[in-house]
Amino acid sequence: MRKNTEIDLLIRRTSPSSPLDLISAEKREDLTLRMDIGLQQISFPDAEPQRYLGAFRRKVLIRSHNQLTSVTVIMFLSRRRIILIVVIGAVAIAIVLMPLILTITLPSNVNSVGIALTKVEVVNVTDSNLINLNVFFSIHNPTEKTLTTSGIDYQLFADGALLGQGTLSYADIPVNGRPQLLSNTTTTIQSQFQFVNSHSNSQIFKALQNPLTLKLVKWRADGVTELESGFSSSSKQFSAML
Repeated sequence: MRKNTEIDLLIRRTSPSSPLDLISAEKREDLTLRMDIGLQQISFPDAEPQRYLGAFRRKVLIRSHNQLTSVTVIMFLSRRRIILIVVIGAVAIAIVLMPLILTITLPSNVNSVGIALTKVEVVNVTDSNLINLNVFFSIHNPTEKTLTTSGIDYQLFADGALLGQGTLSYADIPVNGRPQLLSNTTTTIQSQFQFVNSHSNSQIFKALQNPLTLKLVKWRADGVTELESGFSSSSKQFSAML
């Protein structure tokens, strides 16, 4: 009876904050019963009973610790924590692999794409200070993949004189609504340009108002376009003359 009491006290002396409290009452009773049976089957030599009792205590504590560790691991790896760990891991992998993903979708010869200035026409002269122009660009795609563009930023020159800055943007348009630069084809896009008269370019302004002198004007456009394919994009600088 004394042996059973000592083992039972060994379990019940655990503080309330101990991990042993995680074991249900049913499991604790089962554990106590198994220890009682084990003690009854042990014959202690009369000379050193405490030595064998101490060894048995250590075995019981080690076995209890292993059970508590399993319970703690199961409780820690709840469904919500597992989902959170998976999401964090996926984000980390995406960040690491993003530079590789961005380079996979662009063709290797994307720099061979050509931008040409094909036409500049006067739409109308609204007053003595403003002329509306249509500027046409052709983009030749010699690559094996279909590309698109998010826009062109350019400077327009007439007979070497700077007329101003022009912008053609598709940034707010979904990808499927942007110009499709098909493989081994040439696509023409149009940009509207407003030319404002000033003291420095008054001679060019007069030349554009006259249909005869308009035909003699030499045009040039310097700029950059954004070429896109999938998740990736590449800037292409150009200088085109007409």
